[in-house]
Amino acid sequence: MMTFAVRVVRKHSSGGTMSNQSVRMEVVDILREIEPDIDVESLEEDSSLTRDLGIDDSDKRAVAGELNQRFDLAMSEQECEEIDTVGGLVSYVESHIQ
Repeated sequence: MMTFAVRVVRKHSSGGTMSNQSVRMEVVDILREIEPDIDVESLEEDSSLTRDLGIDDSDKRAVAGELNQRFDLAMSEQECEEIDTVGGLVSYVESHIQ
């Protein structure tokens, strides 16, 4: 069961707008590129990247690179390594594309 709700639309740094659901979909897409066996239907906001999805530190660095590219961010590898939930990644992106 997905627990994400669509929130207020935010400005994307490139001038477009993105809803919470759009950000979440992009984050999930990135996670699926890194770990193709992820069961999207079972993802929840508090799903652990390491424990539930099998994402290791090396994979987290790849996630940071993809987030930076897709959202024009400057997330450091250390910042990404400190985030361990799907919701944490979504929240990070949302707070940096305002």
